[in-house]
Amino acid sequence: MQKTKNIDRQYFTNQINKKIGLNYNYSKKILNNLIDVLNSQILIEKKLTLKNICTFSIKNKKERKGRNPKTLQSHTITSRKVISIKVSEKLYKRLNVL
Repeated sequence: MQKTKNIDRQYFTNQINKKIGLNYNYSKKILNNLIDVLNSQILIEKKLTLKNICTFSIKNKKERKGRNPKTLQSHTITSRKVISIKVSEKLYKRLNVL
């Protein structure tokens, strides 16, 4: 089985640098600004839709009882916020055709 490569900020910065021809530092600033805008949008609106790609939404998980399966000791899992991602139908169809 082939190991997948994680895509990080440096990869995106290099792609902007190569494809658009901007210098590395300017490409890095563009990417960081884009990520800041996306982060602030999801925090303000509690939802972020990237048309034809996916929708990110913040969901609240309730407090619940949990158990350590090894020791069978019970404990409470605190309430928390999680990010949910739903892939768009268009992208989903494209992925399943490939």
